[in-house]
Amino acid sequence: MKLFFPMNPKELDNWGKVWELLESPEWCLQLKRDGVRGIIQVTSEGCRIYGRKAGKSDKTTPLEMTRNLPTLAKKVLPSYLWGWAFDCEIYHPGKSSAELAGAINPNRVQEPVEWEREIEYWCFDIPLIREQENTYNQEQRTFLLDLIFSAYETNFSKRGLSDRFFPMMRVETFTRDKSDILRKWLAKGEEGGVLKKLDSPYLFSYLEEGQRSANTWVKAKRAFDGDFIITGFQPAEKYYTGKNPEVWQYWETDLGHKYYGSRRGSTDKPLTKFFYYDYIGAVEYGLWMSEESFKKYSAKNKSMKIVSRGEDRVLAVIGSTSGFDDLLRMEMSREPNKYLRQVVKISGMEQLKDTLAVRHPSLDYIRWDKDEMECRVGEKF
Repeated sequence: MKLFFPMNPKELDNWGKVWELLESPEWCLQLKRDGVRGIIQVTSEGCRIYGRKAGKSDKTTPLEMTRNLPTLAKKVLPSYLWGWAFDCEIYHPGKSSAELAGAINPNRVQEPVEWEREIEYWCFDIPLIREQENTYNQEQRTFLLDLIFSAYETNFSKRGLSDRFFPMMRVETFTRDKSDILRKWLAKGEEGGVLKKLDSPYLFSYLEEGQRSANTWVKAKRAFDGDFIITGFQPAEKYYTGKNPEVWQYWETDLGHKYYGSRRGSTDKPLTKFFYYDYIGAVEYGLWMSEESFKKYSAKNKSMKIVSRGEDRVLAVIGSTSGFDDLLRMEMSREPNKYLRQVVKISGMEQLKDTLAVRHPSLDYIRWDKDEMECRVGEKF
C-alpha cells in the first residue's frame, strides 16, 4: 500500500480574500470538523489509519493509528475499493480535538478508550484509487466521493440495512450560497470550513508533512474571540423571504392570526420562525471606551451609538449578531433584563482594527463570572 502525507489547507491572514473566494464559482466549500486528520487505507483485511505527520525516527512514513481504532480497522469494505484511500477528519461529537488526539496517539500502550466505537470518520477526498495517485481535479474527486457514498446509502436503505460505510461519513460539498452556509456553521458553533479550488489537483507529499497551497485549499475558520457587553436587543424580522416558502411552517392570515403547519390560504404570508415565537432577532454588543475612542471608531463604524455614560467613559454599541442557539434566544426573549449588560463571548473571523466590529460574529456563551467594566477599549478606567 502506497503511504503519503495528506495535503493541508493554507491559512490566509487576508480575510477579505477569503470572502472573495466564497463568492467565486471556481471554489467549493466543505465543513471543517474539529478533530484529528487521518488517511484511511482500504485493504482486503480491513482498514488501516494513518496520521498527517511522520515519527521522529522515520520521516518518510506517517504514524499509524490503526491499533487504537479497531472498530474501523476491522471493517472490510467491498473488494473493488481495496487499494483506495480516503482523506478524512477523525471526529468525536463529545470530545475536544486534544482529547481525541491523546486517545488515538500511536505511542499509547493502553487499550483503546471506552468511547472508541463512537468515533466518526468524516471523509472529504479520495487521494488513491487502486494504490495509484488520483489525478482527477477537485470537482471530479468530489463527484466520485459523492457517487460512492450516495450509491451505498440508496442501495442499503432500500434493503433495510444500515449504511455499510459507517462509521465512515461523507462531508458534503457546496458550490452555491457558500457565504450564507459558512455563517450558519459558525452560528451553530462549528469550527469553520475549507475552501477548495474546483480545478485543482491533490498535492501529494512523501516526506515528513503534507503540502500547502493558497491556490488549492484555504481554511475559513474562527480566528477571533473576545468579551463584549450586551447593550440591547433587536426585534426579529417579521416576514420570511427565503427559498421554498411552499414547505414553510409559520404563517399569518390576512387578519393577523398566526398558525403553524401547511399554508391554508393563498394570501397568507410566511413569518420568520423567531417572529412566530415572539423571540428576539439579534443581540447588540459593545464596549466601554473614552469619548475620544468613540469619536475615532464611530467615524468609520456608522452603527456605533452611545447607550450609557460613566464619569469619564461611554458604553457604545459596536455591532449585533443573530448567531446563537435557540435555547439561549428563548431565554433572552423571556427575560431580557436578566441578560442586559451581561458579558458575552463573541467569536468571528476577525475584529476590524479601524471599527472594532467583528466580521461575521456569533455569540458563544454568557460570561457570568466577568464584570462589564472589564470590557473596555484601550485605556484602563
